[in-house]
This record gives sequence, structure tokens and C-alpha cells, in this order.
Amino acid sequence: LHIPGSTLQNLLPLENGKERSDLISDDLIQRVLQDVTLWDHIEAKGGLEVSFQDMHFSAGQKQLLSIARAILHQIEFKTNIILMDEVTSNLDNDAREAVLSTMNIAFRGCTRIEISHNVRDTMECDVILTLSNGWLIRTDIVDQVDELVEKQFPGSTTASPSSNPKAASSET
Repeated sequence: LHIPGSTLQNLLPLENGKERSDLISDDLIQRVLQDVTLWDHIEAKGGLEVSFQDMHFSAGQKQLLSIARAILHQIEFKTNIILMDEVTSNLDNDAREAVLSTMNIAFRGCTRIEISHNVRDTMECDVILTLSNGWLIRTDIVDQVDELVEKQFPGSTTASPSSNPKAASSET
């Protein structure tokens, strides 16, 4: 979702024309943008009040902005269910790792439904549902995730997923 207006209006679209929640301070916004590796770009282009269009965000940066928006939304509205579709598809490996780490902290305690073609993105999930042509063809639980990664990426070493309550969906 990208709306006409400032970068700040795109981060907090439900706040347009309303007083901002006391939970969302300028410092918090800056910290979240730093966590998703976007703050330096936004600051270099003139800050949050600069129009979204004038930021000239890449596809990956737009994805990072959407993640920052989701984090701020969760903080303000205490959202317990997070739906993410190909959340790291346009990110390089460094940005992907930083964002996954940030999301694991920001969405701790939330139910996360993640749609991903990359099993590495589901390492923190408790359950993986594999779909093919719209049909559920496999259900894997945490203990089986390392085996899935090894099949997709032979020779890779993986960390065990945490026991946070999350779910993932992977379409093949």
C-alpha cells in the first residue's frame, strides 16, 4: 500500500488527519526505520515529511517500508495476527537477515502467517504448511524444519526455530 502524501503518511496511514497515538513517537518511528535499514535513506532524502514519490524507493525499500508500517501498526493497535506475503522477496541477504531478526523481536507473541517460497524465511515458525495448486499437500512441525532446509539447501547449517507461537505457509 502506497498512498499519495509524505513518507510519514505512508508509515501511519490510519493517522492521516488525526492526532497521532501517544504510543508512536518520532523516536520510535526513527528506531523502527533504523531496524529495517531505511532511516539513512529517508534522512538523506530530507526526512519523513518528504513525499513518498520523491523518496525514489527501490522495490526492496518499499518492502522494508511496509514492514516498518506493520511493526508500528502492531505497537499501536496490539495486533495479534500478522499476515506476511513474500516479505523478503525483494531483499538482499544482509537486509533479509536484519529484517527477519527485527520481525522476530517486534512480532514476538503474535501469530504470524507467512507465505514464502524460501524455506529459510520460515526458520522461526512452529508449523509449515506446503501448498501445491491450491491444495495442502504437507504439514511439518518444528522438529522437521531442519530436514526441509537440508533437502532444499544441501550442506547448509541451520539454527533450530524458537518456540514462539507462529505459523507459516509455503507455496510450491
